Amino acid sequence: MANNNLENIKEKLLKLGKPLLAGDNRAKVLCIILSVFLWFLIKLSKEGYTGEVNFPVIYKEVPANKKLLNQPIDHLKVTLRSQGFEILKYKIRSLRPIEIDVSRLDMSNAEHYTWNTQSRRNMISSQLGDNTEIVDIKPDTVHFNFSLVRSKKVKVYFKGKRQISDFKTLYAEPVITPDSVMISGSEQTLSQIDSLFIKPISPSEDTDSLDVEVELQMSKNKDLEIIQEKVRVQALYTSLTEGKFEIPVKVINLPKSYNITLFPNKVFVKYQLALEDFSKVSKDDFEAYVDYDQIESMENDRFLTVYMESSPPYLKKLIIDPKQLEFIITEK
Repeated sequence: MANNNLENIKEKLLKLGKPLLAGDNRAKVLCIILSVFLWFLIKLSKEGYTGEVNFPVIYKEVPANKKLLNQPIDHLKVTLRSQGFEILKYKIRSLRPIEIDVSRLDMSNAEHYTWNTQSRRNMISSQLGDNTEIVDIKPDTVHFNFSLVRSKKVKVYFKGKRQISDFKTLYAEPVITPDSVMISGSEQTLSQIDSLFIKPISPSEDTDSLDVEVELQMSKNKDLEIIQEKVRVQALYTSLTEGKFEIPVKVINLPKSYNITLFPNKVFVKYQLALEDFSKVSKDDFEAYVDYDQIESMENDRFLTVYMESSPPYLKKLIIDPKQLEFIITEK
């Protein structure tokens, strides 16, 4: 019936166009265009056309204890057979996505699953007309690679400037709350991560204290999920001061049959520390020494290196002056 109507329209247009064909060339061109258009419509109305249509695919309900390692296809290419008009309509219109409920897949193998696309023929057919036939679906299978999701708690560490100028520094280790966070991901990913750092903090030189919320440095590994992405950081900064003591130098590993004389036999220790700790320091907190065994490895060297045996742990900087001493060895 559709073909007969189109033929009738074509004949009427040709009759109307005959007088025009003998005149203006533009009218001739118009008639040719109309003829081609009608021919195209007649062709599209015929059965037996095949065409490829892309159906969008979406995935939902991925189990909480599993993670997709690969990105499955987002379209199915479906070859259809129908009238040309029908094929054209499917190519133009927006098709309803094919939903894949991942939680309903038979995942007897915890890491890999293959899904047969032919099992969704009925869903695709429900969006098509009665006269449209599904010829083929590509790909015929979709592969899912899963990883079991694990969780563990890792320590969070400070990252930033500890000494913000020559005369100002952190007074103590910053307090991070919480000091640990939960992360989740594949076993392989978790095995590579033992700690996390905050994003670097760069306080100004006049900063005395910090109490800020800071983001954690995120891993580039997309498989890793950090449950809590921010922590609270509290820190105190203090002014630095300097001090100096002159202390004796002892000799270790000296054979009983020898005497050794050092020149000089004392050194200065110059140190830098927090202003709050200055009153805690005394000369007795420092011990310096040289090692007689160093002489055996020396080649025509007349100097022994001075080392510190003990010093206060809260010092920010320590300098020994002089660092090397001349010596004379004599037998007893």
